[in-house]
Amino acid sequence: MARAVSRSAGCIVISSMLILLVLPVLMTPAAAQEGEPVTLRYAPEEGRLFKYKGDSRNQMFYGAYSFETITGQEVEMSLLDLLENGNFRMAVTFTKSSTKMLRMGDLIERDARVKPEGRTVKVEVDPKGEVIEALGFIMGVKKGRALDDYMEKWFFELPEEPVSKGSTWTVPIDEESREDGDEVYTVKGSGEFKLKKIGKKNGIMAAEIEGRAEVEIHSESLQGIFDGKAKSKQKVYIAIEGGYIVEGESSTEIKGKMVRVDEYGKETENDITRVEYDKIKLQK
Repeated sequence: MARAVSRSAGCIVISSMLILLVLPVLMTPAAAQEGEPVTLRYAPEEGRLFKYKGDSRNQMFYGAYSFETITGQEVEMSLLDLLENGNFRMAVTFTKSSTKMLRMGDLIERDARVKPEGRTVKVEVDPKGEVIEALGFIMGVKKGRALDDYMEKWFFELPEEPVSKGSTWTVPIDEESREDGDEVYTVKGSGEFKLKKIGKKNGIMAAEIEGRAEVEIHSESLQGIFDGKAKSKQKVYIAIEGGYIVEGESSTEIKGKMVRVDEYGKETENDITRVEYDKIKLQK
C-alpha cells in the first residue's frame, strides 16, 4: 500500500525523487562540531563490512480482529562496485531472520511468508542514499518495486543541500504504481525533516535528524478498495563521513476503510488500522 521509509520519506513514507548525482563532499568531524554546514553524501568505505541489527513490529487491526508480526534481522553490507554513473552497488546479506506471528494475542504456528535468511541482494544506491534498484531473490517478496521497498530500511535519503544544526527540508511525496495488474495505488503528501544536532553517537560523529510525514492513500487490489491516511515519524543518526545509518527508529500509523464487493455484488466496509515500528542499529 504505502511505501514505508527507512530513507527520508525514507522509513517515513517514500517519495519518488528525480535522481541528482552529486560527488561525495565530506566535512571533518571538527568542522561539524563547530556548527559549519555539512553536505551529507552516501560514500561507503571500500573493504569495510557494515553489520546491522534490525527489529520491527507490525500490528494490523481489521474490524474486530488483530494480527501482529514481530521480526528480527541481522544483515552484513559491503561495497561491491563503484558504478560509472557515480552510484554504488552494495551487497546486503541477511545472516539471521526470525518471525513471530500472533492473532488476537495468541501465537500462530505458521511459517513466515517472507524468508530472507541466507539471501544476498545487490542494491544500487546513489550518493543521496536513495535506493535505485535491488536485484536478487527473497522468498515472499516480488522483484521490482516490492524488493526495492523491502531493502530501503537499511538506507536513508539524504538532504540535497548542505545542512547544519536547525536546518529543515521538505520531501514531496507523490506516487502511483501499477504492478502486474495486482494493485493500483496512489500516495500523496510530504515529509518534513530537521537536523537537530551534530555530535557523537555510539562513538561516530553523526547528524541527528528527525522527520514527520503525512500522506493520503488510495489503493485498489484483489482485497478491495482502500482509502486512508498515514502518519509517520522518524529519528535517525547519519554518519558525517560516509552518510550511512548509525542508528534509527521509525513508526507509522495507517488508518482507513477497506471496501469489498463479493461475487453477488454485496458491499462490505471495514475499518483498518495498521501500526508499524522499526529500529536498526549499526553493530561494532
